Amino acid sequence: MGLSDISLAAGMYKNLLALNDTSVKINRTQERLATGKKVNSALDNPTNYFTSQAHLNRAEDLNSRKDGMSEAIRNGDAANAGLTAITSLIDSAKGLANSAHSASAGDRAILAAQFNGLLVQIDTLAGDSGYRGTNLLKNDNLTINFDENGSSNLTINGVDATSGSLGISKTDSPSSQQQVSFISTGYTSLALKSDGSVVAWGDNSYGQTNVPAAAQSGVVAVASGGWHELALKDNGSVIAWGAPWGDNSTVPAAAKSGVVAVAAGYEFSLALKSDGSVVAWGDNTSGQTTVPAAAQSGVVAISAGRYFSLALKSDGSVVAWGDNSSGETTIPLAAQSGVVAIAAGDQHALALKNDGTLVSWGYSGYGLASIPLAAQSSVVAIDAGGGDSLALKNDGTVVAWGDNSYGQATVPSGLLSGNSSGASLSWSTDAGIKTSEKQLETAMNTLRVNFSALSSSLSVIAIRQDFTQQIISTLQTGSDNLTLADMNEEGANMLMLQTRQSLSVTSLSLSSQALQSVLKLFT
Repeated sequence: MGLSDISLAAGMYKNLLALNDTSVKINRTQERLATGKKVNSALDNPTNYFTSQAHLNRAEDLNSRKDGMSEAIRNGDAANAGLTAITSLIDSAKGLANSAHSASAGDRAILAAQFNGLLVQIDTLAGDSGYRGTNLLKNDNLTINFDENGSSNLTINGVDATSGSLGISKTDSPSSQQQVSFISTGYTSLALKSDGSVVAWGDNSYGQTNVPAAAQSGVVAVASGGWHELALKDNGSVIAWGAPWGDNSTVPAAAKSGVVAVAAGYEFSLALKSDGSVVAWGDNTSGQTTVPAAAQSGVVAISAGRYFSLALKSDGSVVAWGDNSSGETTIPLAAQSGVVAIAAGDQHALALKNDGTLVSWGYSGYGLASIPLAAQSSVVAIDAGGGDSLALKNDGTVVAWGDNSYGQATVPSGLLSGNSSGASLSWSTDAGIKTSEKQLETAMNTLRVNFSALSSSLSVIAIRQDFTQQIISTLQTGSDNLTLADMNEEGANMLMLQTRQSLSVTSLSLSSQALQSVLKLFT
């Protein structure tokens, strides 16, 4: 039976169409009420549907990155725990060294053995501070991706926190043998013996090799300059001798107590005080003894070049002042954080980073700016000469480069094989013990720099993690705004549609009754 076989009154046809439209809308509203969404497929609203899916996909990708950030923080926590424990062991080692000063020869031997045992534990702790196969205290690096495509990221550079890399030497059993514990060279060479006395040789034009009586005992560090020499005593005072001009041999009152390190330039001197400030005296032609405000606090190491000065801050940054004719005081970006040691040469400078890499700046002649491949990693100590540079690696090997006019950049074959066990110190005298104490203090400064760098990285990761969560929430909210239904509105719609449906049924019934009344006229 075709559609044309049945004829409906216009009112009934309109009512049927209205009922059909209402039924479709009721079904759609029921679906929205059941799912909570006004857009359930691309047919409902293609633009909103696919935009919402893009938001959700990005939110899922970022959620995966957020998990990676959480794991990176756990890795940082493991390294932080290792650094904290190593710091405690170094404090214990300091206690042993301090006790050794007043101990008998037999007791010193026992304390020295205990000291070596602590160094073994430091190495063990460094090796046990890994997390999921990455150990930031064994030179492993960790890269954390922040966005969905990995273009935004952060790399945490690992460090070597073993005792040897921290510059802490093992101790020998105390004996009567006198060993050299510290050396320095300029036009004159100085050697500090384990009994606290100083030996000098080389140029004596201004009495540089005539070591004064005050430097014959109780010395813990020496520094050789252009034509003057410095010795740091165990009571924190400084002794100077040699060339008298520029007040090189006249120690200022501020450097007569509380000094923990000394450095000698061409015709000037530097002293680092226990409060982290720097004292400078001597020639100031290039401003090398005008200490800037940045070096008046928080300094942990100093170095003097020909006409410029360097200071290493506790936050791992470097401060430089004085002559800048070759860029000596223009600190490169790479040396503005994470530095653990500095060295000033004639017109160039070196910085050792906490990841064992080097940064060089200043005069670039003699290939000084091109750090050899062998010195690009695992470096634990540095020095800079007139036109050459030296690097000591953690395997005991020495790398030299730069001016080789006198063979100074040619490392003797005996220093190429390395000695992974490192040099040993004798605790037979107080000078040897003081050298160990100084090494421990340097190691502690290195750990503080590492702590600062690690804390900074973990802070960035935590901030990015919170930011990522906020972006995920924003994306989810944006997706919901495009697809979610207003349940109050849909509930009202359902009530209206049900009323409309009821009225349409009533209207259809009335139309049918009207037709039936007409038909009764023919019966």
